[in-house]
Amino acid sequence: MPAQHPAWASVFNAPLNTWIMFVVNISCISIVTGLAVGFILGWLDRSLKQKQESEEKYRLIAENTADLISVLDMNLRFTYVSPASMRLHGFTAEEAMQQTLDQVLTPESMQLSLSVFEKEMQLEASGTADPDRTRILELKEYKKDGSTIWVEVNLSSLRDKDRKPVGILVVTRDISERKRTEETLMLNAQRMQALLQLNQMKEATLQEITDFALEEAVRLTQSKIGYLAFLNEDESILTMHSWSQSAMEECAIQKKPIVYPIETTGLSSPTITPPPAR
Repeated sequence: MPAQHPAWASVFNAPLNTWIMFVVNISCISIVTGLAVGFILGWLDRSLKQKQESEEKYRLIAENTADLISVLDMNLRFTYVSPASMRLHGFTAEEAMQQTLDQVLTPESMQLSLSVFEKEMQLEASGTADPDRTRILELKEYKKDGSTIWVEVNLSSLRDKDRKPVGILVVTRDISERKRTEETLMLNAQRMQALLQLNQMKEATLQEITDFALEEAVRLTQSKIGYLAFLNEDESILTMHSWSQSAMEECAIQKKPIVYPIETTGLSSPTITPPPAR
């Protein structure tokens, strides 16, 4: 067997930014060992390069998608916010990172979110939860100008190697237009239902019909109070036909007044539409 001569060799690995030292023996065996080491280092170099390319790809996706992507830690603090925050809320990613959750969500949405988080943590503690589960919520969030928007948030867990949750991945989408459409459709359905009910009140008195129509008008327009009244010919007397229930409660009205002189109502002449010319 030929003599073996121990020697040191070193290889610089760029992704690791370090020199790797190892001992080789100058022999047939050392040639095989050297080839094996070279193969391992080459594989490591390719793996790290692929990992870097993968991370860059996901970063580009997060920064260019229309949806807002953010990450919360288990204390519900932001650890990442994508640049879509500017388009959705008017905040830069850096500004959004400094916000607390109650600065992002309206009080009602904050309460809902905390309730869902508590239930999810209880489910997690039970040990029976699907680690890949997601939750979808519809929430109201603040914009930088103080206005609010409706959003749909898709929530999923980020987990460590032991499958323990270490963060929350949040994908947020603006659904304000969809909510407006839904509200319009709902309002139209409610209007149709009110008209159907009104059409069925054939045995009701005129006062009952008037009261029903007024209450429905107040409800459907989301008004606070309402009343129905008519002016006489010379616009000096206001004859009240119906008060909404909310008006009677707020104004502490026990009995419905019938006739009011215009001068006692606080209505000035410009607020009264003149009759058409004859």
